[in-house]
Amino acid sequence: MKLRLKHKGGPPERQEKSKDDQRRQAVVQGFDKKSGLGKRLAEGLERGMLKVACPRGEALTEGSEQYKAYKFQYKRLCTHLRRNNILSEKLKSGELDAEELASMGDEALMAESQRNELQQFRQESLQEALGITAEDSDGVVQADPKPERSEAPSIWGDETPAEPWLLPASS
Repeated sequence: MKLRLKHKGGPPERQEKSKDDQRRQAVVQGFDKKSGLGKRLAEGLERGMLKVACPRGEALTEGSEQYKAYKFQYKRLCTHLRRNNILSEKLKSGELDAEELASMGDEALMAESQRNELQQFRQESLQEALGITAEDSDGVVQADPKPERSEAPSIWGDETPAEPWLLPASS
């Protein structure tokens, strides 16, 4: 009995389309498996990711900027879905659209506690940059007092040389 192998030839764009479809299906399965959203929501997330990574309908060619952006979006969304269970609940209830969620910024996807921590970090960084210390309880930014003039080096002495361009000899 002879086995017949399917020929995987064909136009390059058709082969690339097939690879795109395989990659996209793998992402849908990943979303479904990792977050338990179901196939319909996972497909919506993937469509949203594709719109963000390939806004002009570019192919997901291995190594291209679009492919890198697509992979980044997948990792980013998986992380947010894992850290913030409320996102999954909002997707399942229909409060959030899956395609829109994919284009949301990181801060919007964070849990409330993460956003509070980020805001606190920003505030502390700003205070540090402005030179506000914990002792400054009134919250008013105090300007640093003028630095005191340091003493002139002993080589200059108190006297001004007779000739202004000559320095006194050191002893």
